[in-house]
Amino acid sequence: MIKIYKSNLNKLDWIVDFNLFVVIVLINIPSVYIVGIKSTLLTSHSIAKYLILFNFVYLIFIHFIKKRRLPISRCFAYILLGFFIMQSASVTNSINIESYLSFYKDIVMGMLFFMMIILMPIKRNINKIISMILLAGGINIAIEFAIYFFPSLVFTYLQPLIYDKVWQSFIAQYNRQRYFSNFLMEIFIPFILYRLINSYNIRSKFLYSGYLGAVSFFAYASNWRTKLLVLFFSFFSSSYIFIKKKSIIFIFILGLLVILKLSDVVSINTVGFNTLDRIINFDTFRSESKDAVLSRFAYWKEAYEISLSSPFLGIGLGNYFDHSQIMKTSSIFIDNPHNYFMSVLVDTGFIGLLFFCLLILYFIYFDIQSLRLNQPLQQVFIIAFWSLFVFSLLNPQDFFYYYFLFWLFRGVIYKLGLTI
Repeated sequence: MIKIYKSNLNKLDWIVDFNLFVVIVLINIPSVYIVGIKSTLLTSHSIAKYLILFNFVYLIFIHFIKKRRLPISRCFAYILLGFFIMQSASVTNSINIESYLSFYKDIVMGMLFFMMIILMPIKRNINKIISMILLAGGINIAIEFAIYFFPSLVFTYLQPLIYDKVWQSFIAQYNRQRYFSNFLMEIFIPFILYRLINSYNIRSKFLYSGYLGAVSFFAYASNWRTKLLVLFFSFFSSSYIFIKKKSIIFIFILGLLVILKLSDVVSINTVGFNTLDRIINFDTFRSESKDAVLSRFAYWKEAYEISLSSPFLGIGLGNYFDHSQIMKTSSIFIDNPHNYFMSVLVDTGFIGLLFFCLLILYFIYFDIQSLRLNQPLQQVFIIAFWSLFVFSLLNPQDFFYYYFLFWLFRGVIYKLGLTI
């Protein structure tokens, strides 16, 4: 009986590993309806969430049966608990409960995913995790290619499959001639460079070189200045960490410049302008009443003023739009002040912001300690995480894809590093 029980556990361990790989692929690509049924319960992201719940419950059960302690330091546990409590407590001031619950479930699911990661034996699966991330990225590149060069095919064949909210977001940005807002491919550069540098097969080197070129091309062609910022941060951070010879760094930079120039030419001939135009020609490309850069300061100022109406617990997750006058008069729907810190402040108050700052400071301290160990696989995830975080300093972070990547990277970094 005991042998049978152990055998079943081993089979379940295999299923848990497989579920993780499936989840990574499903969440990293746009949410689509399963088997053509238009139900929020049957989207690819919903399926991924079910798998996360299954894994989490199973792993907690195993730890309880075997009387194991959670592999998390007491200091980190207290900070994480405080952050979670403040996210939950913000419901007391919410005037839009439906919006609160929509945001809250994504935050909770992200944190459950983090717990799932630290309960799993990640080290044996780390290379497979990177492979799944890059596989999903490859699918996204194919979609980006279709969106940019063959939009009619996307409207004809992909629209019926894509989850309505994702499609609405895509259309809103597409009409502004902004592309790929639903993709964060630039943060995958550390994984690509790591595989490229450590590949000894010529085919693999060509594959990852093309992959890197495609990510760089579409980041430039996207007409999103933040994507270009994240691209440079991710690329130069990865180059500094992984490439030891200055001559090789020079070759990579030269290759990047060639790709960006190619993207410049192609984008001008395809849509008439690109990201560089939006940077240089500051007055020409004002699609809204205020320039996007200056408007962010207005968002942050108003978010701070709104937070003063409920300084301790905040106005509630997802309730920013209901209080914002700027957002209600904007030509596009914006429900976030475009900065993670200001978003936490307005949503959960100064106490919530305090716990969030402690969380980020803990991550900084942990990562500095981890970088000293010189573990390349851990360094890959550290660079990817901070590239993701740079994105959220100037853009909305309140969507499940962001939370998923945030806690995936933190979970892997924590498991591969020392318990501090």
